[in-house]
Amino acid sequence: MTKVSSLIRGRSKFRGSSVLNKIIWVIEKIGIIPILGLATVTGIDVAGRFLFNLPLRGDVEISQFFLISLFSLGLILVTAGNEHVIADFFLERLQPASRRKLLTITTLGTAVLLAILTWAGFALSLVSLKTGEATDVLRIPF
Repeated sequence: MTKVSSLIRGRSKFRGSSVLNKIIWVIEKIGIIPILGLATVTGIDVAGRFLFNLPLRGDVEISQFFLISLFSLGLILVTAGNEHVIADFFLERLQPASRRKLLTITTLGTAVLLAILTWAGFALSLVSLKTGEATDVLRIPF
């Protein structure tokens, strides 16, 4: 059974405590919401556009929010399951100790980079709230 099919069947196992596994299980279930929402918005927009000549107002903005949440949830799951795409032709040639050191350095570097991006995004969102920025069509604050 492949890793993908085990995720689909709800048997995903991540390294760590049972609490972490429960949190990951919840995130997997929450991840269904943006997928279904994106499909629903697209279906309603297409049906409205072709059947009633009435497209869904703000469909692009709604889809963008669903895609952002889907990406964020997917990033959490990929990181927790250590499922990143790895070009291991270089890693295979290293000794196990060197491989562990390199993977530790890259994991820490990724954590620092994501922390900086999170901080910057949070700071920008505070500025947007203060200035009253909102999406163009639906006027959703961001």
